[in-house]
Amino acid sequence: MIQLKNIDVHSRQGTPILNDFSLSVASGELVVLSGPSGSGKSTIIRLINGLAYMDDALVIEGKAELNGQSIKSMNSWERSEQVGSVFQDPRSQFFAPIVEDELAFYCENFGMKPKIIKERIHQAAKEQNLLPLLDHRIMTLSSGEKQKVAIAAIRVARQTVYVLDEPSSNLNLAATTQLADLIRKWKEAGHTIVIAEHRLHYLTDLLDRMIYVRNGQAVRSYSRDKLIILPAEQLAASGLRQTRLVWKTGINRRSVPQNIHELSIHQLTINSWSGGEALLHNLTFSIHSGEVVMLTGSNGIGKTSLARALCGLSRKSEGTVTVDGRLALRRKRSRQIRYVMQEADFQLFGQSVWDELFVGIKEDADQVTRAQQLLRELDLWSLRDRHPSTLSGGEKQRVTLAAALMSTVPVIILDEPTSGLDWRSLEKTAECLKREAEKDRIFLVITHDYELISQAGTRLIHLKDRIVTDDFPLDDTSGARVLSLLTQDES
Repeated sequence: MIQLKNIDVHSRQGTPILNDFSLSVASGELVVLSGPSGSGKSTIIRLINGLAYMDDALVIEGKAELNGQSIKSMNSWERSEQVGSVFQDPRSQFFAPIVEDELAFYCENFGMKPKIIKERIHQAAKEQNLLPLLDHRIMTLSSGEKQKVAIAAIRVARQTVYVLDEPSSNLNLAATTQLADLIRKWKEAGHTIVIAEHRLHYLTDLLDRMIYVRNGQAVRSYSRDKLIILPAEQLAASGLRQTRLVWKTGINRRSVPQNIHELSIHQLTINSWSGGEALLHNLTFSIHSGEVVMLTGSNGIGKTSLARALCGLSRKSEGTVTVDGRLALRRKRSRQIRYVMQEADFQLFGQSVWDELFVGIKEDADQVTRAQQLLRELDLWSLRDRHPSTLSGGEKQRVTLAAALMSTVPVIILDEPTSGLDWRSLEKTAECLKREAEKDRIFLVITHDYELISQAGTRLIHLKDRIVTDDFPLDDTSGARVLSLLTQDES
């Protein structure tokens, strides 16, 4: 059993994170924590696995127990024997450079026999479709593949308690379905599971309770039966995503793109880092200003590699890229194409959110007005004086988007911009993209998020088998086709 009672957490500077938070989780129970970004869900996860007590920047009061034992007083190895964790950013939990070595790390630390270790690695890798990647370097994997490695690592360890922080954030719908099947098996085997998650659709039929967390407090608790019948309007008003995937209709999708700006690629081939078979082959398409184009495809197919090539960060490409009819040389593309990376921490440099918007930009009157507008549109105004490193994952994502929109480049590429966003933040992001597109900008959005595609997309390009297999405008009737593409088997 997990017992958190009257927990208060704040930073050394006095910023409140959790306020009189209490939670009891029975053995074998599956509890989902959901609510607005920055409400303290990740901190709850870190209390259960004990990592919060190792953070000198936090002041923690209250009682946290695991099976009747104080979590704070337990040794780290005692906690890791009982609790397996998947972090919101899986990069921060890896110890080994190679996938197979990472999966073996826990078992070797606890002295398991080599035969048992090999059997567990094979089973966990098979469940996550990682067998072909066992000899790969982790840092060459896509974000979705890294997330699978982190999930497989706790499967190898087989602790009794699993805590997961946004485990589906980088997964496509096919992989998310596989994750749901795995969680069901864990639950049937008697594991205790706590998941912090914005995406509820794949957990609705599995969870025992959903705890609505807001402003560091457990505001409400919903059983599975009560959660399922909540009206969509009530979920949205609480900042919660939908419990069932529904295609948004009645949206004004700009069907006739403007020709003020154009991004074109011709016979573009993206080569792999290992020197083997190309990731993507002979891609040819054009995007015009006014379009919000959604780029989809299975985890690891090369969407991020394509984005890096388009903005000039990668030399592993062949073919031509033009902007407004002129050849865009690799070294000069950053002046025309802005890339917002999936890992927000890589692009945060300022001492405050406000400073972040003026990195490389002159702070004149017009730009100050523009910054104020963007911060309010993306619900970041109250955070303008905060250091970016103190923000939640979803808040960091919105800051990097705002910083990109401060630039004047005609083309912006976004890599999974809503992976850590609650419903309200997703809606605000979607509205912001549509408004900016109407100002004759081009958006290419890499995403697995059906809800974002539904809310903001004007066109979808789907990658499979190294080529573009589908390219079509989005309208009120596109929902079934989009869902079919996103749920295609990855194998």
